[in-house]
Amino acid sequence: MATIGGRPEQAMLRGIISTMGKRSGRLVALSPAGKQARAIMWVCRCDCGQTVIVKSSSINSGSTLSCGCLRREATRAAIVTHGMYRSREYRTWKHMIQRCTNPNKPEWPKYGGRGIAVCERWLTSFENFYADMGPRPHEFSLDRENNNGNYEPPNCRWADLSTQARNSRKVPSVNRSRFKGVYFCNGAWQAQIRHLSRGIYIGSFPSEELAAKAYDQKAVELRGSSAVTNQSMGLLSCV
Repeated sequence: MATIGGRPEQAMLRGIISTMGKRSGRLVALSPAGKQARAIMWVCRCDCGQTVIVKSSSINSGSTLSCGCLRREATRAAIVTHGMYRSREYRTWKHMIQRCTNPNKPEWPKYGGRGIAVCERWLTSFENFYADMGPRPHEFSLDRENNNGNYEPPNCRWADLSTQARNSRKVPSVNRSRFKGVYFCNGAWQAQIRHLSRGIYIGSFPSEELAAKAYDQKAVELRGSSAVTNQSMGLLSCV
């Protein structure tokens, strides 16, 4: 499409000039790096020496402050200063972050994979998490009052198993399958199994039958000959 007076180009040039050399925390914008999903990306140098690609909006808003070294240093400092590296609260904080940020974790599909995030205040500081939550009572664990909400102070509490069970994310009956351990969510059939009082996500499948077979395979893997499967219940043929 033709432009009048080259205004879009002029606006882009002004944006480049205004961002070039701009500092956001430890980052300094060096040069444009194209676009990613409509976002203008920039090559930035961190004070620690690392080079990273960052959205221009993150530089201009100051929402990204380093290549990641700032967070790592804060975590190490917290470990040294709070002396709680081996505590139940620290393990809870670490696992909370892992299931929301690491796609390689088995719990990822039910947390980070469906948009559940950790607020910035907790993501960068165990001390902030501990200050907001306090000591973890015996036989209690971290619970979100709104299971579709993020991990943040207004939405989190220490809760016992019975409270968490009442608050668990329910699968609507219309999304339930005739097979054991199978339900429909996000446009596909999901399989999961409970083992040793915890839920294990197995995967996403295009059909109920494939999800049921995956459940059966996992059940046998975990429980051996004592496993109760869809096939043993007569719900799934052996073919």
